[in-house]
Amino acid sequence: MNFWKAFFASCLGALVAMILLCVLIVAVISATGEEEIEVKESSILRLDLDVPIIEIEKESPFAFSILSGAGPQPISLARLRQTIEHAKGDDNIKGIYLNVTLPGAGYTMIEEIRQALIDFKTSGKWVIAYSDLMTESAYYLASAADKIYLNPEGELEFNGLTAEVSFFKRLFDKLDIKPEVFRVGGFKSAVEPFLLEKMSPENKLQLSEMIKAIYNHVLDRVSEARKIPRERLGEIADKMLVRNAKLALEHGLVDSLLYIDQVEQELKKRVGIE
Repeated sequence: MNFWKAFFASCLGALVAMILLCVLIVAVISATGEEEIEVKESSILRLDLDVPIIEIEKESPFAFSILSGAGPQPISLARLRQTIEHAKGDDNIKGIYLNVTLPGAGYTMIEEIRQALIDFKTSGKWVIAYSDLMTESAYYLASAADKIYLNPEGELEFNGLTAEVSFFKRLFDKLDIKPEVFRVGGFKSAVEPFLLEKMSPENKLQLSEMIKAIYNHVLDRVSEARKIPRERLGEIADKMLVRNAKLALEHGLVDSLLYIDQVEQELKKRVGIE
């Protein structure tokens, strides 16, 4: 009898512990869930895009802040585009404030976001971009804005695109590792880092052509947005004429050099609030 009493007491204790654990998990998830946001009159949509941007967003019931860490959470391209599209038709949202330094996305995604911002402006609303530092990709995204502001002590990168490839053949030789690779044709560069010590002529050619195509597109779109001749933009990049915020203003890549409090005053004036 003593055995069965202890056995049932243990089972009951385990059951109570499981129930309490489930209640605790539900409470934490509920407390850390997304709150419904009320968009008030004369609002501005702020987009902070220095986060990883992914194609598809996967939600997990266990992805609450306590377990997921304090790092920046990725956002999906689809949700970002839907947000901009919703803001376009929301009368309470007067414009977009774009804050971007190093977007966590390649040029393909950046192009889609940029087109979404351009489409947003067809509603008559405005886009303002500001940052302390803008990389090449960040500036291309910001070029869709009506005004680009840069911190007076900041920097702007505008010197063209590059591509780098890491090679591991010497490491493999030291470790006596011999990769077994089967390929047909010269333009099969995915396995070259394991076989060669430098780029093959074919890989160098295809990477160069890809970079040129992307860069020419960037120059065309920036020239169109900033009203700067394409040849002039190419000269600015090739000679690295923009090395700080002051030179960026002199060459017309940005509209003004402002500190963050001045940008906030500009935003308040645009929506007519104190």
